[in-house]
Amino acid sequence: MVHSISLAILLAGLTSAGWAADAPDAENVVVLANSLDGESIALARYYAEKRGIPEANLIAVPLPAESTISWTQFVAELFNPLRERLMEEGWIGADDPGGFDQAGRGLIELKGHRIAYLVTCRGVPLRIDNDPELLKAEGADLPPRYLTNRAAVDSELSLLTRSSPPTTGVITNPLYRQKEPTASRMASVIRVARLDGPDPASVRRMIDSALAGEAHGLIGRTYIDMGGPHRQGDLWMASIADRIDALGFDLDRETTKEVMGLTDRMDAACLYFGWHNSRVTGPFLNRGFSFAPGAVAVHIYSFSAGSLRHGWVSSLVRSGVAVTVGNVYEPYLQLTHNLGLFFEKLESGGTAGEAAWYALPGQSWQAILVGDPLYRPFLRRFDDQWAKRDAATVGAQYLVLRQANLLEKDGNRREADRLLDGAASERGTLGLALAYRRVLEREDSPDDSRIEDLVVSASGELRPDEWGLGLEILDWLNRNGRRLEAITVGENLRRATVDQDGWQQVLDERLGPVGVE
Repeated sequence: MVHSISLAILLAGLTSAGWAADAPDAENVVVLANSLDGESIALARYYAEKRGIPEANLIAVPLPAESTISWTQFVAELFNPLRERLMEEGWIGADDPGGFDQAGRGLIELKGHRIAYLVTCRGVPLRIDNDPELLKAEGADLPPRYLTNRAAVDSELSLLTRSSPPTTGVITNPLYRQKEPTASRMASVIRVARLDGPDPASVRRMIDSALAGEAHGLIGRTYIDMGGPHRQGDLWMASIADRIDALGFDLDRETTKEVMGLTDRMDAACLYFGWHNSRVTGPFLNRGFSFAPGAVAVHIYSFSAGSLRHGWVSSLVRSGVAVTVGNVYEPYLQLTHNLGLFFEKLESGGTAGEAAWYALPGQSWQAILVGDPLYRPFLRRFDDQWAKRDAATVGAQYLVLRQANLLEKDGNRREADRLLDGAASERGTLGLALAYRRVLEREDSPDDSRIEDLVVSASGELRPDEWGLGLEILDWLNRNGRRLEAITVGENLRRATVDQDGWQQVLDERLGPVGVE
């Protein structure tokens, strides 16, 4: 049957040119769940409730339980039924002339759509496997590396408003590098994001983390792991580092070819960007490690999202990150998210969804966004955070540290020192106490009471994300001839990390075996 969805059906905001570029409101978010997976439906409802998305915007479709499906399954069980539903409910305005393309997708004549974001939930398949017969039928003339039709489900769903797009290779994303995309460009893309991870609890935590990040702003330290195999990736990292540094965040840059280690410092991580390692390494492996609320974290790896039950993206979500991006198959660096552009858009106040689609060169390929697309990490600017701070704010010590950094950048070192001096001895300010060492090191006769404050702070209960910070304090004490204080801190770390592989050996190297001077 040929039918037409009249523009009169569509709600206010839809025009023949398409959805406006800057309308990512909850009223226009569609949430997709697997109707055969109770947890998938529960997550969709949880997200909708938290974001104020109308229940009518939830769509459940019976889908395979496997994370990797065939093109036949994708088209017959997901793409066609979903588009039909979106057209029936007035989300997509299109004429249906009848007929199908080579992949079996129904043909349409698009008039427009009003979908700000399509959000797929855990339980919706993740990847589409390569189909050699479909590849042969299309007969695409492309370089060998692009002669594949395997892709991310989310990336193919972004083409719901296109009629008969090729399945082989990459399709240019009309929103790439478009700071203010036209309505016609917006009409040709459905921006897709995914709420998924190793377990349902981690996905709920990811949703909550985004809301906390918006409420309080990003508070914590930042980490860049550079030194990858291709210059382009390091240029992205360098541009991000420069922007982060200008914002006053305390920043650790790893610029060697070495990967971040298990014992490296990563306390209160609110921003992390790294790459060049296939295996999950670093502080993320520490039992109980957690990112700061609202954290944005990305590790570039060809198959970082090849599974969302294990691997890089899974590990980041399990550790409490609010948003990340990854790849389900080999994307090649130039076709994954350009992280420099991704952070540029976020820092300017954009949503995670805007940033991801601004930074992504192609559709019908391998990259996905994992997290709430409505999340704005920089909704609250630092001036507002600083003006409204109080001791009860989670991570308040890092607001003080950021203010001190900004003062020092403006040439007000003395004022920065006074600020640190007044706050470094307060309980629970281990990060500030260590930052105050730079004041001590500028003095001819460091104040022993301040060093004692540092030792006392590091001798209390340490969170797993603070273990690396405690080790850095231990090393500083050793370098300054404070052997007994270093042993005190070291023994505290031994107790905290007693059942964590790798830590006891490191502490033995720093202090000698237990009980031996």
